[in-house]
Amino acid sequence: NFPVSELLAETSTGVETAVNSSASRSSSSEKDIPIIFIHPLKTGLFRIKLHGAMGKFNMVIPLVDNMVVSRRSL
Repeated sequence: NFPVSELLAETSTGVETAVNSSASRSSSSEKDIPIIFIHPLKTGLFRIKLHGAMGKFNMVIPLVDNMVVSRRSL
């Protein structure tokens, strides 16, 4: 389990608080933000893990959850 709320707190620009109150920036907004995890494997390849809202995001990037890719393709 990745601490998404801690990540979002560190990556906040301040613009988000002007648009949304801190109460509305709860776990529901965490689900709205796509996060891509890249795990190195012993073989030199990388496993891609996708987290969060992936609806339209999947149409933009050529990655699939649990896909294994080479360094060159990254």
